[in-house]
Amino acid sequence: MKKVICAILAAIILLAVQTQAAFADPSITVVTNGGRKTYSPGYIMAVAGQVKNDGEAMRNTDVFIEIYRAGSPNSVKYYAGTKTNKSGYYMTVFTVPSDFSGGDYTIAAHTAEASAVTDFAMPSDAPKEVAFLGANPVGATDMPVEVIPISTNALALAFQGNVNFFVNNKDLPGVVIGTNENNEDCISLYKGEDSKPVSFRVELIDDLTAGSTAMSYYTPAGIEMQTQRQCFLVLSLNESLEKNTLYTVKIDGDLCANNGSKLGEDITVYFKTGDSITQGGTGGGSSLPGSSLPAAPAVDLGRIVQEGNITTLRVDPEKAAAILKKADIDALLVDISAIAAAGAQKEVQLPAAVVDLAIAEHKPIVIQDGEIIMYIPPEALTKGEEMAFSVMLASEETGQNAPGDTERKAVYIFSASSGGIALHNFEQEVMLTLPIPEGVSDPDKLGVYCLNETNGQWEYMGGRVRDGKLVFSAKHFSTFMVTESRKTFADIVSHWAKRDIEIMAARQIINGVGDDRFAPEDKISRAQFAALLCRTLKQTDDAAPNPFSDVPAAAWYAGDVLKAAKAGLVVGADGKFRPDDMITRQEMAVMIQRAYNYAGGQAPELKEMTFSDQESIGSWAYESVRSVYSLGIVNGRNDNSFGAADNATRAEGAVMLKNMMDMLGL
Repeated sequence: MKKVICAILAAIILLAVQTQAAFADPSITVVTNGGRKTYSPGYIMAVAGQVKNDGEAMRNTDVFIEIYRAGSPNSVKYYAGTKTNKSGYYMTVFTVPSDFSGGDYTIAAHTAEASAVTDFAMPSDAPKEVAFLGANPVGATDMPVEVIPISTNALALAFQGNVNFFVNNKDLPGVVIGTNENNEDCISLYKGEDSKPVSFRVELIDDLTAGSTAMSYYTPAGIEMQTQRQCFLVLSLNESLEKNTLYTVKIDGDLCANNGSKLGEDITVYFKTGDSITQGGTGGGSSLPGSSLPAAPAVDLGRIVQEGNITTLRVDPEKAAAILKKADIDALLVDISAIAAAGAQKEVQLPAAVVDLAIAEHKPIVIQDGEIIMYIPPEALTKGEEMAFSVMLASEETGQNAPGDTERKAVYIFSASSGGIALHNFEQEVMLTLPIPEGVSDPDKLGVYCLNETNGQWEYMGGRVRDGKLVFSAKHFSTFMVTESRKTFADIVSHWAKRDIEIMAARQIINGVGDDRFAPEDKISRAQFAALLCRTLKQTDDAAPNPFSDVPAAAWYAGDVLKAAKAGLVVGADGKFRPDDMITRQEMAVMIQRAYNYAGGQAPELKEMTFSDQESIGSWAYESVRSVYSLGIVNGRNDNSFGAADNATRAEGAVMLKNMMDMLGL
């Protein structure tokens, strides 16, 4: 009977093809939802494409689709007929039936004079399970509860049995399969043992990879890293997660697919917040780069040795190699949290073979001790040498002579060696992450100082709070002090920019004009602002040849102005920079926009400006002002004016620079 039906359908297709007008230059495309290459029974498959003739979209054109086992076009498993819309797009949607067995399949789309094919695979064993996608592993019912970072702000649910995959393919803007309405009520998120509801919103994401071919994730079936292109539901949290708290996600069996089918069974997923390595990047690279990976416990990586007050993990080369050689693992993560008490001196010894393999594989070494993380790029490793890295929390007596206007919060001692000899400098910066100490009133005023062991003075290193941790980079290890700045000025007590000025003073970008004055309403010169830009961007390049006739080589600002000119941050007219002229707001906006681009900032989605006086913005500055306005770096004044030609104040300059730093993650 099936053969008879297939023959009849084939005849219908042939008849339709014969009666349609011939095309001059026919073409047809065919894709599946999200560009997937793997489907399982229960998945919703969307087959779509576009028909053109001589480059023009063909509307109301018959399209016939068939699916058959690869290499067997006569064993058709699925037929469908449809028509193109006014833009030439067509689409058919069906749920992959349970009788589709494992193997490779071909999808063929036909019009009168054109055909196109694509393929997909059916896995032999495709159990129905729910997984969390993205950077964070999570547990499922009857599985060990996994720990995710407290900074997580979105969770992604994916189903092996395809549920609610309303895919709007980016390559086919004329095709819309459906919406995600009415399913929010089927997903609930609770926290704590008393199951307090957590507020969130649900959205469907079609391929979070945004151009990549795969997304790394963990399944509850084994916490193994996998890659796959997949559509999924994202729960975007409306509130922050709480530390060391058990969370429960409940998915109702009524969760509905776009063809009306339901999940069919209630599913519960658990996860817990805690400390984990967060390696998702920000604009300024202030977070640990790469993907978030499960840290290998020390006991699984080598031998633990106790020598005096030092607890050492001696990494086994073979065990480390088994991790480093995995294509889907982008770092060797070593968790030494449990080898000794918190704060005790702990050390990781890396044999030369491990060091050399990490360099060859171009993979970093990441050492985690509780909330302390050392991210050591391969460029910082010494080829052919055994290396050791250690960390400990210093005693209360260390670092009592904290720098002026700061309060000591914590002191850590980091050390490194290569070939048994203390290593004083790395070829590339090592990124360090520290916990925010207790008793901090304003985390944005935290900073890290390094002890200069030659003169006993503390030198400012920087440091920014990212994802609830203090992150900074260092080209050498030493004793590091975490401090909170108490610096303020008597003349900003009630000033609108008080906090931003204090933060920029804590970051050592700006200074006062005396012991306790900042002069927030004083004007700022072009030379002064160029110097601030260089300080903000940590410009260390040698100055370029002097292009300005009015910048004397002996001037205090000459080095900074020439560095800024070399980087393209400042320019002059007729070979002059006008260093002593007070800078205007539009000039400041232009310099900031150049600095933002120089530092690798992403171009914003431009907004229309609504300043009452925006017609006064110079044509040469208009797009720069619009760009930094769209980024939120520059704003108008209280009367909704911009004041393009007005001289900028010291307070305005401080605020704009802080906004730029925050946008860049500097």
